[in-house]
Amino acid sequence: MIKVEKGMCEIKAVNGVPDIMTDLACIIRSIRTTMVEKRDYSEAETKELVEQAVRLGFATDEEITQEAMAAMGKVMMLLKNLPL
Repeated sequence: MIKVEKGMCEIKAVNGVPDIMTDLACIIRSIRTTMVEKRDYSEAETKELVEQAVRLGFATDEEITQEAMAAMGKVMMLLKNLPL
């Protein structure tokens, strides 16, 4: 079982890795269904976003900080270029 609450993740695997992989696959399928069928994202966009989440899951704290700083830089550039 994979349980996420308030940003903390708890994993309990009665049958080991097969249980974890089954839960993860179910989560990804649910995300795909929600994004494609209910939020109008394409399959390709959904796949890219899920892959990005997986990359962030394997990232170090430093890599996550760099990613956040890059995103903030993009936001700042957009705000700077808004017409007044």
